[in-house]
Amino acid sequence: MVITISLVGCKHSPEENLSYVNEAYGFSLTFPEKWHDKYTITESNDVVYIQNKNIADLNKEFAYGVIFRIEIYPKSEWDEDSVLQAGDPYGLKKIGENDRYLFGSAYATDVQVPVDNEKLAREYQDMVTDGEEILKTFTVTE
Repeated sequence: MVITISLVGCKHSPEENLSYVNEAYGFSLTFPEKWHDKYTITESNDVVYIQNKNIADLNKEFAYGVIFRIEIYPKSEWDEDSVLQAGDPYGLKKIGENDRYLFGSAYATDVQVPVDNEKLAREYQDMVTDGEEILKTFTVTE
């Protein structure tokens, strides 16, 4: 499967937001301006990881610095109850659906920050705090 990502971050004013549009799955998210140049998005199979860029850059071999993730479940293979039951151990929450997919979100359940870097730990925690507001911007685009 080929995934097309459109990442738009036009700076018109301090209030301007940054948008992520996933055309392949049909959804978008909006990030606050204060996240400009602080995050990266990594796709792996049917998961979209929203990561702290500085932490993610430390190890490109696996998803590190994950703030939260969007999990995508094809409706042809999953129903809502099965998705939520499978994701219950790690706090998966349904955030939307379209004709083809169910979408869930979850936060990291393991250590995502280098233990010896207080500055990155604070930056990461601030971004995690913003996560709920960002997830409220989740919109189905198709």
